[in-house]
Amino acid sequence: MLRCLGLLLAVVAGCGPPPPVAREAARDRDGEARAAATLFLQCVEREGVECRHPDAPYQAWSALRALLAVRDRSPVVLVEDLGRAFDDLRDDRRARKGFIAQLARHEPRLRAGCRAAGVHGLGGIAALGAAARARVVALGLGDTAPGARLGELSLAADALRDTRAVRLECGAATLHLVMAPGAERAWHPVELGETPVDLAGVGAGAAADDAPVALPPPAEGVDAWLPFGEDQL
Repeated sequence: MLRCLGLLLAVVAGCGPPPPVAREAARDRDGEARAAATLFLQCVEREGVECRHPDAPYQAWSALRALLAVRDRSPVVLVEDLGRAFDDLRDDRRARKGFIAQLARHEPRLRAGCRAAGVHGLGGIAALGAAARARVVALGLGDTAPGARLGELSLAADALRDTRAVRLECGAATLHLVMAPGAERAWHPVELGETPVDLAGVGAGAAADDAPVALPPPAEGVDAWLPFGEDQL
């Protein structure tokens, strides 16, 4: 009897709830970005401007930069900025060349020795997209082809919501390196400069009294796509 009771208790114990499943540890994205920035600095010290990854999300970064331009820059150059941004969504060569130029400009400082100091998330990408859209509408460009395609830039930039900005201490100088997330927890540098990227601020180009952009109709005998008349050709 006692033996049967022991077997019964063993069976009941075996039918209890399953043990809790171990949860995946929360990612330390600041630590990941700092470590990737450190490896990048070590690579630059050895190889110079050759330290760049072909899979870096330059297209998404170009889109984010375009949203900043829409929000902050003068209306005079806004449409031109949007045109280039849409081109960069299809072809990232201009953005790649821009980052290479940044590396070349700061290469002596980087190779002399820098360290990754502070790290913080950019954040605010959704708010940036909304601010860019509001400004396009305020300028009367909401119904134009560039205005209608603004959502493409916001969608591309949203892939960078985990992007980190890394402050580099290079002796007495300070540089700011943007590390964007890639596939399989990889991090890639997409921008390097002396000025930090500010998604929250508003530049001087975005005046509070922005007036709608009025594009006058072309005069007779003038090609709308050329800045001069036919008699000047």
